[in-house]
Amino acid sequence: MTTTYFYSYITTTSYSTIYTVTLTLKPRQNAYSVMGEIWVSEDGRNWKKIERGWDLYSGPVRWQPYGPCSGSPCDSWTPYWNSACGIDEYSKRWLENNCFDNRACLSEVGPPKIEGSNVIMVESGGQILYRITYVRAESNAIAQAGNSFWQYGKSVYCYCDGYWCYDDRCECLRCCGNLMPAVKEWGKKYVAQAIELVDWDTGEVYGSTNSTSFTFPVLRNTIVRFKYVKAESWSSEWRDQWGGPLSPKNCTEILNDRSKVGSSDWCDCARQYLPRGTWEGHCRPETCLTVKVEPCCLETSPSGFLDPWSPGNGEICVRIPEGSTATLWADWSASWGLKPGWEFDKVLKTGVHGDRANCGFTRYTPDSGYVSGRCSIVARAGGDYHVTMKVVFKRVR
Repeated sequence: MTTTYFYSYITTTSYSTIYTVTLTLKPRQNAYSVMGEIWVSEDGRNWKKIERGWDLYSGPVRWQPYGPCSGSPCDSWTPYWNSACGIDEYSKRWLENNCFDNRACLSEVGPPKIEGSNVIMVESGGQILYRITYVRAESNAIAQAGNSFWQYGKSVYCYCDGYWCYDDRCECLRCCGNLMPAVKEWGKKYVAQAIELVDWDTGEVYGSTNSTSFTFPVLRNTIVRFKYVKAESWSSEWRDQWGGPLSPKNCTEILNDRSKVGSSDWCDCARQYLPRGTWEGHCRPETCLTVKVEPCCLETSPSGFLDPWSPGNGEICVRIPEGSTATLWADWSASWGLKPGWEFDKVLKTGVHGDRANCGFTRYTPDSGYVSGRCSIVARAGGDYHVTMKVVFKRVR
């Protein structure tokens, strides 16, 4: 007998696979970038970002031989050329306190701030770099619009019936004939209109206020637009018959200077910009015509040719009913002695209101060192009128 055995072997094999899963999680930001920008508008509808100092101010603009200003800032430009000079028109703009060139003009007039820091980091004529502030996420930031500010401007065009030139400051210097600069000045006041919050990444405007301060939670990278609109303006034009253009009145500076309260300049600005009750007690109610007499020479200062000099300035002040006009008359005179080699040349009329005044001679004896005359002007109530008579001398040829 045969016995058969069957054996079964089961082998168990175990396999394992290891997967490595990498998860990239964007951590929540603990700080966001906040940057301010300054925008201005003439009408409250069309806005322009201030990207250069020259957008608001510039130094004197000079003629360039290779095209209009050759890339320099220009308010106005007229090409002209002769062998000695290369300009017959110039223009300049500035902010308060005659601020231009490479000074920190916007910073000086009271700039907008974020978290107490000036939004402008670097300022010059060619560029403005806005400061980036890092603010902790979900905390509040304070944006403050700062002060209103004034922009001033002046354009000059020199007319001459002979050879003329300019000095290094682009001011009318000399002319062999009659020199008649045409001057235009203007001023614009910008006030804060709004503060806008703009998403730095999408450009979405997600918050705004028309107040001068805005406290907002920082939940994203944000650009804060400080928007200023023109609130008021003034302008004046005249044609001078002698010398360079007069400096415009900086009414902001004058009205803030307590030492000038009651002065002619202070009253002129106060009548234009302040309520009547604030200046009425300080400013005389009369309307005045003042005639000032000055010596003049192209080649040297008065001490170089005069010995002595005695001006007879004139002034008259009268009360004119409100809304009325009257003709004012003021006498003027001058007497002098001349150093050897000098002689009398002529008398010219200039000053802020020189083009509106009528001036003539009542006595004209220059050989004896004396002239006198009378000026008249049609004046409105409350005005303050100024005329300057330039007594001109020249070398004996």
